[in-house]
Amino acid sequence: MKKIFIWATTLTVFLASFLGVFAYFNISHISGRNVYLSGFKNQGHVNNNDYHAFFADEADNMALYKPTELSKDINNAKFYGNFDSYKYAYKPDINLNAWKNDNVNTQIVFTNKVDIDNEGVEIKIQNEEELSNKKVYIKYGFNDFVYASKNYNNKLRILNPSGVHETLLVPEKMTEKKVLNNVVANKVNVAYFRILTTPQTEAQSVKIKVNIEKNGTVLTTNTIYLNISEYCLPTEDFETSVFAFSNFSRAANYWQQGQIPKEIKDPTNPLEFINHTWRYLEEEYKYMAQVQKHTSFISNIVPVIDPSNLDKYYWTSESINMSLMEWRRSADGKIYATERSWEALKFYLEKMYEIGMRKFYMQGFQSSWALNSDSFYVYDEVLKKHIKIPFGSGIEGNQNMKMILDQITEKRQSKFIDTPDMEYIIYTDEKSTVVNADIIAWLDEYDKTRSNYKFAMSAWERDIDYSNITKLYNADMIWIYFLDVYNENNANFSAFVKERKKLGKQTGQYFLDADNSFNLTRAEPGINSYLLLALSKENAGHYMKYSLNAWNPKFATWSSDYEERDEYGGPKEIQYLSGDTLLAYPAYSPENAPKQGNIEFIPSVRLEALIQGSNLVKKLNFLRSNNYMSEKEYYKIYENIDIRNKNSKIMSNQKFNLNYRDTSLLNEINKNFKLNSSILKMFSPKAKNDETTAYKVIRNYVDTFNKKG
Repeated sequence: MKKIFIWATTLTVFLASFLGVFAYFNISHISGRNVYLSGFKNQGHVNNNDYHAFFADEADNMALYKPTELSKDINNAKFYGNFDSYKYAYKPDINLNAWKNDNVNTQIVFTNKVDIDNEGVEIKIQNEEELSNKKVYIKYGFNDFVYASKNYNNKLRILNPSGVHETLLVPEKMTEKKVLNNVVANKVNVAYFRILTTPQTEAQSVKIKVNIEKNGTVLTTNTIYLNISEYCLPTEDFETSVFAFSNFSRAANYWQQGQIPKEIKDPTNPLEFINHTWRYLEEEYKYMAQVQKHTSFISNIVPVIDPSNLDKYYWTSESINMSLMEWRRSADGKIYATERSWEALKFYLEKMYEIGMRKFYMQGFQSSWALNSDSFYVYDEVLKKHIKIPFGSGIEGNQNMKMILDQITEKRQSKFIDTPDMEYIIYTDEKSTVVNADIIAWLDEYDKTRSNYKFAMSAWERDIDYSNITKLYNADMIWIYFLDVYNENNANFSAFVKERKKLGKQTGQYFLDADNSFNLTRAEPGINSYLLLALSKENAGHYMKYSLNAWNPKFATWSSDYEERDEYGGPKEIQYLSGDTLLAYPAYSPENAPKQGNIEFIPSVRLEALIQGSNLVKKLNFLRSNNYMSEKEYYKIYENIDIRNKNSKIMSNQKFNLNYRDTSLLNEINKNFKLNSSILKMFSPKAKNDETTAYKVIRNYVDTFNKKG
């Protein structure tokens, strides 16, 4: 009895401890991280004008609102912070450093004490033509606010302990030169500036003169002093692989509001479907290919949903597993695609090729997101109906895959599909090591030199067997999903990366809409930049993030950051664009979209932050590889990347330090580009830094190497 009592007591204590830990991590007990918008202290500058504007760092949130309703309108929202303190902010000018082939960002915070006519408030660049002649280009606009709701990471409704647990309105979308929302009294708006240089831009110093005007009357004048280095940013060396799912069905559903367009003659014709839908997608892909400089896109090559009702399937489907290809099986067992399918694929790939897309990830090979992850649908000409057949692994599945790839190869070699340097990549999404190893082994036999097809896979780390991963070394690209981005102390992962690097294979990590380290949309933009630095430190900088052009008209699917839940746990209807996975935004809503012409896409602040992080890694690698930066300096600066950064409850501890980017003094000291120990110490890790502060430290340090022409 005594033993039973002891065991019972032990079990009770254990259960109590478990429940206590669970309760601690439950929604009601997790405080999460704060968003720091306390404002400014009086440092001798007071602006009591009705209108006030000042420069701020691109890495910071400078205006947040707490919504009082399910809306992105700031009129009725409560400003997050002390509005009156903004009058103490004084920074009419800013110094920025850029390389050739670079882009740098900044923002102007605009406050007003009185109501202003919405139609009259806009940004004017006084010398835009002069800048263009110098091959310096600038894109600018007032940011629109996006609704970012409190999120839950799973059905247990446990909040992310490192996340921001508040519903906020966040300035995210660069829109027109005019303020889009009403300019009401005692509100803060943000103007965002993206400055681009080219490889042909000369090393020089230029002024960018900025006015904010009301019906032609200048309200504020601000100046950007841009110092352009003679260094040229490398185009390769580090890739942020932001994939675009080619979800024509969802995109069409968004723009068409679930209706088949009246001008469509044959709703079952994939060529007519893609031709009509292209006007909605071309500008988005152009933006991602040219502005972001990424060239990867995904599309299924096999239908994984029964395509019997193609009219509804194309135009109203919510599936992310869309395929334009219609496959048939003849009486002799041969699998072939219809001619109109080939025409649709030809149109699609050649259009993508024209706008710079070069990596075609062919999905459908055992995709875990498919409803039928081990098979696809063909129309059996003997049975006169659609049936499922194996695909992607196993003897029969590999035979079917061979028939399909043989035909794609034939179309490419015959120049029917004329995309000469496009890579065709077999892609599996979150499948087991066994399945991936089987496909790799088959591909090694089918295409020994990998001259026609490469293999890429993504998988959760929990599915990786590090004790038996030899076969995975021959995957050309691998992305692993971790619950945390900090894996430099993960010996198994580090060894895996090291072995694959010897073989010239790419290894990296990926994150979905709201990874378990951050809630990226509510977090500071600089955290997105920091992510790329953290991955680079692990020698696994091949970073992937899904970018969905797949909006649901009622709520943002695949977007836990933006999914507002009702009392029963179901999604409420949100009738506007939102989503952490959306890295570029259409300039129009469906009801306001022009009837003719393409739909322009506009930048996202947090996509720009990802680009900044990628470019910063390129700069660090360039400086080190050319011996402009010593090994000591290189590794010292990477000490700022630390797992403890995300434990800072208040983000951006350097927030509102408006001189944080001014490196003119350091440039003077560092004329020979070799910093002495006292200056290097300034860029050492600081206690209680957060990710954005760490990013700024590294960025500003690199700016000290901004060699002038």
